[in-house]
Parts: sequence; C-alpha cells; structure tokens
Amino acid sequence: MPDKNIRKNEKKRTLFLILILVVFSLVVHLIFRYRYDASSLSSEDLVVVVEAEGRQLYAVPLTDEVRLPVITGSGENVVRIEDGVVSMESADCKNQICVQTAAISQPGETIVCLPHRVVVSVSVRKKE
Repeated sequence: MPDKNIRKNEKKRTLFLILILVVFSLVVHLIFRYRYDASSLSSEDLVVVVEAEGRQLYAVPLTDEVRLPVITGSGENVVRIEDGVVSMESADCKNQICVQTAAISQPGETIVCLPHRVVVSVSVRKKE
C-alpha cells in the first residue's frame, strides 16, 4: 500500500512539473512574440546588420536600395537590399544554401553563410 502512495505522489509531482514547464514556455513565447509588434514597426525603424567573421561590417536601413560586397578570408558574398527585403544575391561557397534562403524583412530573421562565416540579420534601429 505505501508503494502505491509513493507512485501516486511521484505521478502528481511529474504532472505538476510538466504543467509548470508548459506555462513557462508559453510565457516566454508570448514575451518574445510581442516584444516588437511587427505591425507597429515601419521599414524606417528597421536596419540590416551584416557581420563577417565576428565583426560588424554594415548597418544599413532596410529602406535603402544597395548591394553590399562582403569579402572574407574564405570567399565573397553579395548582400542585396531592395524593395524592403534583404537577400544573399551571390556567394562563391560550394553549397549555396545562403543564396537559396528566402529573403528576409522582419526583426530577428537571419541569413547565414556558414562557409564564409557571414550573418545577415534584420534588427530594430536603436532610438537615439
């Protein structure tokens, strides 16, 4: 009989722990999802950040229409900002995954070229 009570208590504790983890996950999700309400941001509030080999090379408004050359010790990439979206126009890496990645335009989205260690991301412009 005592063995059944112990198992029953363990089951209750396990279910309680799972419930706590689910609630915590939901709260974290909601915080990150609504931290920046995308509908309240305009293109002028967003900036494209290009980093290579751990260093920031460019921080360009998403509203600009430019091609940004990125030259690293591993090769060359070209980032294109056009019509409020960012894409990897070209890269001389073997796998071309970064070039095939869909264009980005929302805060937190990224394009990564692993062979060249290039990261392109959209961020919210810091208010001065």
